[in-house]
Amino acid sequence: MARTFDQVLADITARSDPQRQIVLNQISQLPTQQTADEASLGAKKDQAFTDITDSARRRGLGFSGIPLGEQAKYTATDYAPALANLKTSYGNRQASLESALADIGKTNYNDAYGIFNQDRNFEEQQRQFNANLALQKQQAAAASASNASLASLFGGGGAAAPAAAKIQQRADKGFNFQDGSGNAISAAQYAQLKGIPFRDLLSQMAKAGDAGAKQALGYVGNDFGYNAPKVGSNTQVASLLNSLLWGVNTAKARTPINLTGSLGGSTQRIQG
Repeated sequence: MARTFDQVLADITARSDPQRQIVLNQISQLPTQQTADEASLGAKKDQAFTDITDSARRRGLGFSGIPLGEQAKYTATDYAPALANLKTSYGNRQASLESALADIGKTNYNDAYGIFNQDRNFEEQQRQFNANLALQKQQAAAASASNASLASLFGGGGAAAPAAAKIQQRADKGFNFQDGSGNAISAAQYAQLKGIPFRDLLSQMAKAGDAGAKQALGYVGNDFGYNAPKVGSNTQVASLLNSLLWGVNTAKARTPINLTGSLGGSTQRIQG
């Protein structure tokens, strides 16, 4: 199962923690460094004030007191600008480090999102593959069952099926039938020899692509009877039924005909 986004992000963040820690340490050290640099500037200012006072004394101006004007000038032109620059420098350094820290987080998020989508896509591809494989197996099982059913009707289902009669499908999807001696027989005779319900045989032939068998299902019953009024003067249908029914013991057509079961009684061979 694919990991959640939070799980992926946690893994990515853990790998970047050393880099983040370096930046965090640098940020945490800034206040101490700034305080030390400001103290250094203060010490430099104090030294400058001392130098200004000493210089005034050497010039004989010590009686005038502390030269506040020169000290104020130093403060305005040297100390204050240096202190302002120092604070600006530390502010920029902190902003830069915080930006680097944000970039690490952004990179982690983007990397985690990409990996998360890859995992989901792979899981979906795997699901589709498994579904297609299951469908192929199901279709193969259905085809095997269908072939077994067809083979049992056509005499290829095993040792229990009668071996006297044979059936062969032609290139045009039609079928030829032979008895045990190799003599041509009709589909009806084949059904009799095999003990197969005639309409079941026609149905399997139709499923195998025999258009004539499919058409004949609309006219004949399991007892080889046919619907004479429905055939009427249609010589094409008459010829088709004759090719399927010849050779069976028939005497009379039935009407109406039960196309789902046996009529009972005798039937008639059509004369083409």
